[in-house]
Amino acid sequence: MEKVQKIFLVLLVMSMALLFSVTTQAAEEKPKKEVTFITGNFGSVAFLVAQQFAMEVNRSHPWLRIKVKEGKPSNIHELANKPEIRKDTFVMSATFTNWMANKGLPPSKAPYHTGKALTSCAGILAVPIFTNKQEIKTLHDLKGRRVNLWTKGSQGEMTFTALLKHIGIYDTVKGDYNPFEPAVDGMVDNLIDATVGYAALVGTNPNKFSPVPSFIRMFESRKIWVVDIPAELQKEASKATGVPISPIKIPAGSITKDIPDRDITTFPAIIWMYADETFPEELAYEVCKQFAKHMDALRKTSPAAAALSVEKMATSDIGPEAYHPGALRFFKENNIKVEMGE
Repeated sequence: MEKVQKIFLVLLVMSMALLFSVTTQAAEEKPKKEVTFITGNFGSVAFLVAQQFAMEVNRSHPWLRIKVKEGKPSNIHELANKPEIRKDTFVMSATFTNWMANKGLPPSKAPYHTGKALTSCAGILAVPIFTNKQEIKTLHDLKGRRVNLWTKGSQGEMTFTALLKHIGIYDTVKGDYNPFEPAVDGMVDNLIDATVGYAALVGTNPNKFSPVPSFIRMFESRKIWVVDIPAELQKEASKATGVPISPIKIPAGSITKDIPDRDITTFPAIIWMYADETFPEELAYEVCKQFAKHMDALRKTSPAAAALSVEKMATSDIGPEAYHPGALRFFKENNIKVEMGE
């Protein structure tokens, strides 16, 4: 009897070893799959996160390889205009830009409705309205003023324009359309009275925001205030114009000790990973899985990325229907709630 038991144990061990060998061999023999990740401008938070993500995956994953390509906040238009890349490309892009693509607004050549979200991926980015005039406290105070609306066709310009039109003062505003450096120059030299600051503030948590490098010079050069845009006004303007606008709070003293001088509300730029619905479910699942796995390393790439968390990979400004099936499967298996933001 004892001899039979020994033989049984030997056979069991051999069977387990064989099973492990076959499983390992199958994993090793799975062909490598390279996908392209189109991210933000070189040096941006999005670019830094993407570079680190690709490095971590390429170093440790048995078959997935990620090639990073520099892009811009409107990367969803790449998927809209190039059907041939949809099955092996995912992008970083803003939810606002996805709305633009849905509408077929330039640079999309036609309405695009098959972009699906994978995960939130660039932390908290706020779009404040800065002013160098203490008496300017609300949007109504911008009547007749010289204001930098940001670059034409951007989220900053389109959202701010919608707000100004809704309150009836757009035609009185003397508008410029400049990005970071010219906007800061205009504020410092008193050539303009206010400017949109697209993604100008990055948040490490809801109570602390830091200006991006381009705007640090502005804060160091002169006194700056932040214009309040009440949440109810944003809601009304969004309903009236069709432009998606959602509020974000910036507490008093959360930028510097004295800025803002009171609690204010503005709107955010929310950055996501997107893929087309034809992007394979297995790849979408694996991208989300790897993003969660390497979250600690990604958080260290930038102060803005420090707010990233596995628990909030699916917490933002979109509902469940906007996600890729592969992402939803990953969230379900890992008990990650899919919910609208706070």
